[in-house]
Parts: sequence; C-alpha cells; structure tokens
Amino acid sequence: MNRFAILMSALVVAGCTATGSSKSSNTCEAPGCVTVADCSSDDVDCVEGRCVECKVDSDCKSGPKKCDAAMGICKKCVSDSDCLELAAGAPSKLFTGLCDSDTFTCTRCMTDSDCSSLGPSMKYCANESCIGCRSDFDCVGSPMGSHCIQQYCARCQVDAECIGQPFSGCDATTGTCSMCSFDAECSQFGFGASCDPATRRCMCGGSGLGCTDIEAVTSKVYLTFVIHNEEDDAGGVSGSAPTIPDFNGDPAVFQHFANAMISFAQMLSQHGAALSFQPDWTFIEGVQKYRPSFFAELLALGSNMEVVPHAHESYVPYDEVYRRLVSLGARPQMILGGMTFNDYLKKQAWLDLNPGFVFWGAPTATINHLDDKPAPGVVYRIPPPMSVREVADLYKHVASSPLIVTPGLPSEPSLMLDAKPTGRYISPAYVFHATREFLADPTDTSVPAKWRKRIDGSKPQFGANQTAAELIAEVSQKITSAYAPLVEQGKLEHATVGRIVELYLSHEPCLDLSDGQDLGSLVAAPAR
Repeated sequence: MNRFAILMSALVVAGCTATGSSKSSNTCEAPGCVTVADCSSDDVDCVEGRCVECKVDSDCKSGPKKCDAAMGICKKCVSDSDCLELAAGAPSKLFTGLCDSDTFTCTRCMTDSDCSSLGPSMKYCANESCIGCRSDFDCVGSPMGSHCIQQYCARCQVDAECIGQPFSGCDATTGTCSMCSFDAECSQFGFGASCDPATRRCMCGGSGLGCTDIEAVTSKVYLTFVIHNEEDDAGGVSGSAPTIPDFNGDPAVFQHFANAMISFAQMLSQHGAALSFQPDWTFIEGVQKYRPSFFAELLALGSNMEVVPHAHESYVPYDEVYRRLVSLGARPQMILGGMTFNDYLKKQAWLDLNPGFVFWGAPTATINHLDDKPAPGVVYRIPPPMSVREVADLYKHVASSPLIVTPGLPSEPSLMLDAKPTGRYISPAYVFHATREFLADPTDTSVPAKWRKRIDGSKPQFGANQTAAELIAEVSQKITSAYAPLVEQGKLEHATVGRIVELYLSHEPCLDLSDGQDLGSLVAAPAR
C-alpha cells in the first residue's frame, strides 16, 4: 500500500487521533511520531505527530518528484502544471497538462476534447489514451479508411479494397494494403525480389542486386556529415531566437555562414566524404534574398552533396520548406531532417497527405534535445503515429509501414564499429554540426561579436571557440586520421542519407528484419 493510502486509512480509524508515537503508545491512535527518529529513513521530519516524507520537491529523492507540502507526500503530480513540465522532459509520454486527482499521476486524456491537439486520426479518449475510433461508425469519412481496427481507422479488410495501391493484398490484422500478389509488386526492392505465395510478403529471390552483394553491403557503416541551420525567427517573430544567426535579416551574417558552408563542403568533397545540408526556412529565405546561387554552388561539388529540409514548424511546415527548396533549385531529398517524438504523434494526417518522406534519424528527440532517447542503429520501418503510445513502440519494425527511419550509430570511430549490430543491417552514422559553430575571424567587424571567435578565449553559447577555418581544418584532420583508414579497410563508406535509403530499399528483402520484430536490443547512442 502506498504512503498516501496508509495515511488516509490511519486518519479514519474509529476513536483514533492523528497524533501520538507509534513506538511509545499502545493507545488507539493513528501511526504517529514524536521525533523524526520514529519515522522511516525516507522521511524528513515529524510534524504534529505525523511523519512527513517531504516539505519541498527536492526532498523527493526517488520515485515521484513532486511534493504535496500540505500532506507531506511525494506524488507524480500535484497540479496540471506539473504535467506540462513532465511533457518537456519525458518524450516517452505525450501528456496534455492533466493531473488525475484520484491517482496523482499525469494522464494523456480524461475526455475526448483532451485529444483534439493530436489531429483527426486520434480524437477519442479511452482508458486515458487517445485513440482513432471505437467502432466503424467513427471512421465514416476518415482519410485513413472506413474500418475500425485495433482502435484506429484503417483502409481495408479484404483485397478488393486495395485496388490501385502499390500492394494489392490486404493485411486484415492491421487494415493495411501491405501484402503482395505478384512478383512485379516487389520490384521496388531490387532485382531478384519476388512475392512469396505462402506469406504474401516480398522475399529475396537469390539473384541480382539486393541479394548477391548483401554481405558486402551490410558489413560496413555508412557515414554522413550533417549540417543543421535552425530558424532564427521562431514563430515568424523577427529576432525571437537570438542564439541563432540572423540568416534572413543581416546580409553580412548570411554571407559569412554561407561562405563557411561552401568551404566546409569543398573540404568534404576533396576527401570523398558526404554532406547532408539541412536548412530551416530562415536560411532558405537568406539564400533567396542574398545568394540565389548557393544551392547550385553546393550541389556542383558532386554526388556526395545533398539538401534535406529541416523544420521546427513553429511557423513554416515541412512541406512548405521542401517546396521552397525546390523553387531555388536545391533538388531536395524527400527526407525529414529531424522531428521530436511529441510532434510525430501529431503527424498522422500530415503523413497521409504527404506520402513518401523518410526520417533522418528517428523521431525520438525532445524540444531543445534536453532528454533525447536513442534508437536502434539500423535503417528500418516504424509504426505510424496512430499506432504509437511511447518511444519504445518505435523500436518495432513494421514491414507494411511506409515510414522509414535512419538512426545513427556513434560517430566516434572507437565506438562506431563496436556498436554496429551483428547481422544483415544497413547501419548509418552521422557527424553533426550546426552552422553557428563556424565563427568569423575576431577581426571581421562586419559580423556581430557573438558570431566571431572570442579573443578572450571564452566559450561561445554553442560549440567551441573556433573560426570556421579552424573548425574545417580540424574536421579535415579527423577524416584523414580516423575515417580514411576505415574506408581503406572496407569497414566504412561515405554516403548521403539519400544513398543510405537507396541501399535499404534495394536490399530490404535480404535484411535480418521481420515484421513485428523488436529492435530494442539494437539501440545505439543518439546521432546528435
């Protein structure tokens, strides 16, 4: 019985008071104390004959962290605001700021209205979880399908409902058109893939690309250098993110960082390394205003250069970032350059309307990366948002899912190869940098002081105190000393994220992945 229940039961014992010492008195009294010595080691004080577990939150050393000072008990939450704090620090649950007054625990929902922020695919509350439907009636007119299967609206129950889909067979268990009927439906997985008539799943046929080279392809790690440009006008408000360079408002700042990015890409190209350049909307706006040729300059450096949309979506959504990149000739990959877990849970309708996107990494991050969760260090397919309750659900490979993730192994060579899973898997690794790390020279007064190297040696808000030239030289040296030997040994290959996805698709039937497989044992360190 928990401390709350014990206290409540004690206070209602007939003829007993809430005071007195449980050690020194045999009278009919509730368990009490005279001094803190009469209490357990978890208690912090004896107040008016009552053992007190806490007076402030910091007294709650283990378990629930919130102190109900009036009762002296540690709880998971005391008010709704406590659950908002948990939402920011615990991505494995999507709380809506609701503290259940009976259990003093945070809950996702208590009424249907609490699920409204998750979109039309998860709009009903059942057992404190948001679900998509309670019966087929709830799925009438739903873009996800007209059948209620496992509490979510789904597309099919029979094959006839899959006409015109990439796969013509219906998996009635999940309500998805994910089973094959003909070998031709498996061609997307490469030559040699065929439809197994017994399982109606695409299988490796034993010949051609995707089968004969499977051991060579899965024996190495695929390394990508990744650059993120964050938005400096969060929510569309100018200057609202002062820790991000003013890419779209200060031409000198933009030109400095744009030059640094081209120099960095040139160095990578000389080494045969790969770059995934992932800009948010304000850098893209800076390109449009101050240097329309930027993406053409970048892509001209070779096939190991790619552009991928990145969006915090505080103002401009992913699909719009992608369209703006297209308009500037960036030839963007259909890859989502990072997403938080809570955002992923809200994305079902968006993903249905924007099919074909792949995830860089996996959507297991939190806002500001305060409590990111790792993911299996292999490429695989995750369950759609409507089937996910917590981060661990994303560790399951769902063969019928269109949502491919590309989590990364640790990028340090000393850790990378040890962390690579044994077996036939496509294993990426990423070296991550943010544009704001590439500082200007201290003498470059055209750039604000906070974006120049500190002459006093103090540390910038983000990254080391290095000029762009110094950082580029450091990375170049590491490629030569640490990564090049692994490439020569056949243990490492430089590849863009797009290339990694191509390798996965062309070899998927041959990989050690089975539908419903739990990949939790393959969890690696975060890519960032």
